[in-house]
Parts: sequence; C-alpha cells; structure tokens
Amino acid sequence: MIELKGENFLPFRPELGDIDISNSTFCFFKALNVYTKATIVNSTKANCRAPESYYYKETPIELTLNMVDITDDNTIYNYYKPPFLFDS
Repeated sequence: MIELKGENFLPFRPELGDIDISNSTFCFFKALNVYTKATIVNSTKANCRAPESYYYKETPIELTLNMVDITDDNTIYNYYKPPFLFDS
C-alpha cells in the first residue's frame, strides 16, 4: 500500500450533499500508463496499490479526483526487485 501526502484531497463534503468523488479517485502511474483505485483517508492523505512492474525501476505517480484533472508533480515511485531464495 502506498500512502500519498498532499493537500485538498477532500474538496467536497458528501455528508453535506456535495458531490461524492470516492468512485473517481485514482493513482496514475505515468510510465506504466496505469490507473489504480485510490482511497482518500483525509484531506491530506490517500492510499493506493502500485501495479507490478518488472521493467520499470521508477515511475512518476499522480493523483486524480475526477479522472480528468491529474496532478503534475512528478513525484517518483521506486520499484525494487523482490527477493529470491536459492536454498533453505
């Protein structure tokens, strides 16, 4: 699970009748051109899962609250090779 930190992740208040963006909030992994569902924790935190990548070592990760407007901060998410056991 990845935790993204920023601000204004909750611009609307569904409990007060505002628009509910929970179904249109995604993390976008630019190098892979892949969106994964994001869960907004509060106005400054969101969580999502990174897609697997055996090719890319890193990718910019962005956040969208509406599948149209995407952040353009180029925050880098780094991948690493998983451990491999030869013997036990």
